[in-house]
Amino acid sequence: TFTGPAVFDKLLIPKDSELRNCVTITNPLGEDTSIMRTTSVASMMGALSYNYNHQNASAKLFEIATIYIPTTKGELPNEPEIITLGMYGGVDFFDMKGVLEAMFKNMNISDVSYVADSENPTYHPGRCAKVLIKDEIIGTIGEIHPDVSKNFDIDEKCYVAEIELIKVFKA
Repeated sequence: TFTGPAVFDKLLIPKDSELRNCVTITNPLGEDTSIMRTTSVASMMGALSYNYNHQNASAKLFEIATIYIPTTKGELPNEPEIITLGMYGGVDFFDMKGVLEAMFKNMNISDVSYVADSENPTYHPGRCAKVLIKDEIIGTIGEIHPDVSKNFDIDEKCYVAEIELIKVFKA
């Protein structure tokens, strides 16, 4: 859950993005662990990178983790739990979408829709979508931008989905 500000640059997150508004650690061990994460995509890309750079031809991973969203100064942050899915190697967007659809089907959730999102700089333009249950955004799915993959030393297409669990459970 501890990370450093450099991760935002690796993910191509703009300087004015809300994701850069972080809970700061008062006495960090170093710059790489000076803030609490506001997205779980970087840790998934790190895990995919580890597998890729250890010559694994493919990987399909998931992580259930907490992100930390600051609130009013002096108050505890919001701590939503996120399920993050990541894959590379002989897969495409529809393989990732199929995993989400199977999860939703097993949970008896049928009001799922996907809306194109070309504004998220971490994902490939035109290959990213917001995931909605009814009319509520619950997450993002897509192909990682090639520059982000290169920042994590991966020379292959990567797909990531980041879904807020509490919103799924409410559905």
